[in-house]
Order: sequence, then structure tokens, then C-alpha cells
Amino acid sequence: MVSMKRFLFLGLSAAAFLSASDLSGVRNVYVLRMSKGLDQYLANHLTNGHVFQVVTDPKLADTILTDQIGEGFQAKLDELFPPEVEKPA
Repeated sequence: MVSMKRFLFLGLSAAAFLSASDLSGVRNVYVLRMSKGLDQYLANHLTNGHVFQVVTDPKLADTILTDQIGEGFQAKLDELFPPEVEKPA
């Protein structure tokens, strides 16, 4: 558990450092399912610490948190936010 806390702290610290100006507009976050219950841990700490409001509807979120990127993440984003198909005039 201690190593998870350190990983979380380092990850969030790095993210905040790299994009601090981008986080100023973030109020609501949607947390995707993560391995070993990290999503629940994150959601609890973000809400208990009054850092962000965690929402259950991704359409209400300013940002989405995940522990993985790649094809799986892209597929989940496409599922949550289907690409708009242009209709012929």
C-alpha cells in the first residue's frame, strides 16, 4: 500500500508540474476503471481531499483519469464519446 501511495503521489505531482496551467479549469473528473482498485483509491482521495469532484457520467467531466493509454484507452473513449459522423447534405 505504501508503494501505491508513493506511485500515486509521484504520478499526480508529475502531472501537476507538467500541466499546472491546464489543471486550473478542471473541476469534475471521471475516473476509468483501473487495476487493483486504484480507481476507487483515487476517487476517495480526490473527493475526501476536496481536490476534484468525481462524477459518474463522463459527459459531465472536465477530464478523464486512467492508468493506461493505448488502443484500449482509445476504444473506451470512442465508446464513451462516439465520433460524430457527417451526414451528406
